[in-house]
Amino acid sequence: MSHDEHDHGHDHHPEPLAPVEARVAAIESVLIEHGMFDTELLDGIVENFEHNLGPLNGAKVVARAWTDPGYKAPAYRSRAVREPRALLAEMGTPIPEDVEIRVWDSSAEVRYLVLPERPDGTDGLSEDELVTRVTRDSMIGVARL
Repeated sequence: MSHDEHDHGHDHHPEPLAPVEARVAAIESVLIEHGMFDTELLDGIVENFEHNLGPLNGAKVVARAWTDPGYKAPAYRSRAVREPRALLAEMGTPIPEDVEIRVWDSSAEVRYLVLPERPDGTDGLSEDELVTRVTRDSMIGVARL
């Protein structure tokens, strides 16, 4: 049996971890070893963020932009820089006064949201109904709705 025909059950050329991935893996290993880390709990938190919190918040922004013509207007954007706390509260996310809010206006540290084109046939849908149509991939510009 040749080497190629032999099933070893592993990759011969695994991709090396990026430096930050290696550090995270090392820290995670030590925390697990000392009983200070619950991988199932972390997996649940990551799963919740990936499928509920992160994409859901972006989907709400997209649905609001589709239903409120003034939402992405220049005056609104400048108000987002001047009054972020007020705008977040209007969107249903009040931020306590003792929490600092920092706004970076168009810098390399900002993650941009791609506002997907509103799908045909959704004119009569509410914001809440539209939220369920928005996907993560459409928000990062790699899929159309």
